[in-house]
Amino acid sequence: MSPWKRLNQELGFGGEEKPFIPRETNFLIVGGGLVGMSLAYWLKAYSNKYSGQSKVVVVERDPSYTRASSVLSCGGLRHQFSLAENIQLSMYTTEFLQEIKEHLSILGENDPPDVQFNHQGYLFLEGPEKAEKLAKMVDMQNQMGAKIRLLTKSQLKEKFPWINLENVEVGSYGIQGEGWFDPYLFLRCLYQKNLALGIDIVHGELDRFEFQPGPLGKDRLSGAYIKTNDGQEHGIKSTLVFNCAGSWAREIAMKANLCSKDCSDFAVQPRKRYVYTFHCPDGPGIESPFFVDTTGVYFRREGLGGNYICGASPSKDYEPPSDDLSVDYKFFEE
Repeated sequence: MSPWKRLNQELGFGGEEKPFIPRETNFLIVGGGLVGMSLAYWLKAYSNKYSGQSKVVVVERDPSYTRASSVLSCGGLRHQFSLAENIQLSMYTTEFLQEIKEHLSILGENDPPDVQFNHQGYLFLEGPEKAEKLAKMVDMQNQMGAKIRLLTKSQLKEKFPWINLENVEVGSYGIQGEGWFDPYLFLRCLYQKNLALGIDIVHGELDRFEFQPGPLGKDRLSGAYIKTNDGQEHGIKSTLVFNCAGSWAREIAMKANLCSKDCSDFAVQPRKRYVYTFHCPDGPGIESPFFVDTTGVYFRREGLGGNYICGASPSKDYEPPSDDLSVDYKFFEE
C-alpha cells in the first residue's frame, strides 16, 4: 500500500476497512505529535540499522490534530537558550530541516518534503539592567557553535530602523540557522515517512496499562489497552512505552502509576498560550526576524502580504485554564 493511500486510510478517507492494530510491538509511543513522530522515525531508523527490524506503534487520539500543541505553535526554531542541551538539540533540528529531503523523501513520490523554513533568525532585546547577562549568554551560545551576534543600540538602529529603541541597550540576533517553519507541514512529512517505513499509527486513546508481577514485589509494565474511535478496545503487548502526549502527558503518567494521585508534581504540565494575527501593510518586510522585545512580547512575519502573528506569555500570578482553547481577545488589547 502506498504511503498516500495509507495516509488517507489513517485519516478516515479509505473506506470502511478497519485499521490494523498490532497485538505486540517493541516500542509503543503514546502521542503522535512532532515529538512522538520524530521519536518513532529515529527508533525505526536506528533499530533497522543496528539491531534488525523492530516494530514501532504510535497511538494518537486526535487524528485531525485540532488540539495538538505541534500544529498550534508558531513553529519557531532558535539557538538562543541558556541551557547547553537545548542549544545542541535546536542546532541539530536546523541541520535536519536543511537536509530534510535526504531524511524524509519517500521512494516513488515526486514531491520532495518542504516545511517552508524561513531563515530570518531571532532577535531578542534587553535593557541596560540585563545587557551584561545577555552578552554572557551570547558568548556561551557561540562557544556551542551557534551563530549569534550581539548588537549595540546603534547597530540595532542601523539594521532595524523601524524598532523603537527606548529603554533598549542591546540585542542578540541569530544570523544563521534560526527562523521558523510550518509545523503542520513538518508533522505531515514525518507522518508520511513513518507510514512508508512500516510504522503503525493507531488512532485511538490509551485506556489503561497492563502490569505483571515483577522483581522485589513491584509490578512491571507489560502492555496497554487502546480504545479506538469505534469504541473497540485492543490490547498491545510492549515493555517499552514512551510518553509523548504533551499536554496530556500527566494523564498518561497517572495511568502508569508514575507519580502521586493527581500528578501535580509531574514535570510536564499543560499551559495555555495565545497567538494573534494582525495586518500591517507598512510593517517590516522580508528581512524581519522573529522579534522578542524586553517584555517578552513577540511577533513574526506570516507570509509576504503584510500579515503577522504575535503573542506573549501571561504573568506568573495568572495562568489561564488549559482545558478551554478559546481566544482571550482582552489579553491582546491589554
